[in-house]
Amino acid sequence: MTAVASTIAKGDPPEWLVSALANFQDFVGGEVTSEEERSFAQITAQMHDAAGKLITWLPAFMHMPTVIKLPDEVHVALEVLPKIKEYLARAMNQPPRKGGPKPNVERQLCAAIVVEAWTLIHGKAQPRSDWLYRACNAYWQACGHEYRSEGWRRDVEDAINNPLEWVRDVLIRHKTQARL
Repeated sequence: MTAVASTIAKGDPPEWLVSALANFQDFVGGEVTSEEERSFAQITAQMHDAAGKLITWLPAFMHMPTVIKLPDEVHVALEVLPKIKEYLARAMNQPPRKGGPKPNVERQLCAAIVVEAWTLIHGKAQPRSDWLYRACNAYWQACGHEYRSEGWRRDVEDAINNPLEWVRDVLIRHKTQARL
């Protein structure tokens, strides 16, 4: 991953980037079977329901006589849980595909990770950068896939135009933890 991080950084990479790329490796490297896809959908629905239960019942917990001093984390949870529940609802309600070839989710995620890392390091990702395409291909191969002779243009443009917030959040968490 150090070589990929060096390509993204265009030089000596920050250590947080190396660990972040390694963190995502299994997501980009593995191909999702239809059984795993169903399992992920079921888990997402369960998380959505669990968030709803917490939103409903945490306020009651706050007023129970056994609670002497309410932890600050409960207030934080009540603030973020509706956002998490909304995100999970969007993930569950993806519109049905209208035909054509099935999108390669692993390749799209690969491009999204590289674009977000590039943006954190350089400030902005250029949609038609050969260097950025090279970084995508390097990460793709580091995750166990064959070299892609066809381009990354469409995947990179999609990653720039429709960024995955959770990818950025994970990268920022790695960057922040490296400073501690």
